[in-house]
Amino acid sequence: MKTVSAKCICPAKLSLRADGENSFFVYKFIETHNHPFASKSGMQFLRCNRSLTDFHQHFIVDADIQLTSDGAFKYEYETDSSNRLTRLFWVDGIGRQNYEVFGDVVSFDATYRTNRYNMVFVPLIGIDNHWKSVTFAGALLESESSENFTWYCESYKKIFGKEPKCIITDQCATMKIAIENCFPLVKHRLCMWHIMKNLPVKLGTLFCVESPFMDQLNKFVWSDHVTPTEFEDGWNEVISKFGLNDNKWLQEMFDLRKSWIPAYFNDEPMVGLLRTTSRSESSNFFFSHFVQKRDTLSEFYLCYESAIERQIYNNKKLNHADDIMPRPISKTKIEMDAAEMYTRTMFYMIQEEILACGGDIEIESWNLVKDLLNIPISILWDI
Repeated sequence: MKTVSAKCICPAKLSLRADGENSFFVYKFIETHNHPFASKSGMQFLRCNRSLTDFHQHFIVDADIQLTSDGAFKYEYETDSSNRLTRLFWVDGIGRQNYEVFGDVVSFDATYRTNRYNMVFVPLIGIDNHWKSVTFAGALLESESSENFTWYCESYKKIFGKEPKCIITDQCATMKIAIENCFPLVKHRLCMWHIMKNLPVKLGTLFCVESPFMDQLNKFVWSDHVTPTEFEDGWNEVISKFGLNDNKWLQEMFDLRKSWIPAYFNDEPMVGLLRTTSRSESSNFFFSHFVQKRDTLSEFYLCYESAIERQIYNNKKLNHADDIMPRPISKTKIEMDAAEMYTRTMFYMIQEEILACGGDIEIESWNLVKDLLNIPISILWDI
């Protein structure tokens, strides 16, 4: 059972008794606890801290709150001849720290227009050690031209100072040009989710829903356990079976297969950005809860900050959950070690692999764990 907390009947106790009208005395004190303490960042999630007393409410209202600037905040921008903003790229200190740890594989998607000036919002997204999307930086561009994306990539390199190992995008042609020019040595992959989402649009929703075509094609597309030859044979067999050999879009996707089919790079960790779901798409959905298309640029940025604060809060909450040891399903060494060292989310992924093996598995090499999950070993650690 994936419980986050459990009662442990801790014996620690401090008992007081009245000693007259205005004084008390300690008559019982047990100092020993039978559990680890909550971390400093996790204290806010304790039940006793989930509500504010009258004192704290009045303190918050009366206090003179001073906002401190982020000394690690960096940005690049450009304006046109009328001094109107045309390009903006920014990153705060936490985003830079996260990039240092989780920035091997990144994704950005320019499909979201989010302010009254119709500028394109391009977040830079990665995956953290809880398998959740993390925003490294953000950008606003006046259009989706190759010049603007080239400026975006150059600003990215200038601010972060370190290139990623892989970039995941949709099929945007202008973005592809910018990546090839600015990141010639970085691997560029296409998001499978975006491509597969287009199948009903290109082939017809009724056909994809009522026929077994999707199920049969998915066996070869999504599997990272087939060889390139097995994928090609399987793809051609399914396409021929349903009479789709003359479909130009399917032929184009087949020609691009080395950029999006796992069979051609199943030894390359994609950190969950390539498969299963679109991280950029889900990030757009996430930010849409905070920003409105009628927002001014200043209003947009304040809303963006609120979204990032929510992301940070959720991360702290997951870190707090990691203070509690998850329940094992076997006595294998790998599961006990994983429960102690990994984040809870990553532990459950390893636990699923153990379940798939009938619970009878003993692995000494963490490199094999990496191969099982197809992710970088750094993502697994609780850091």
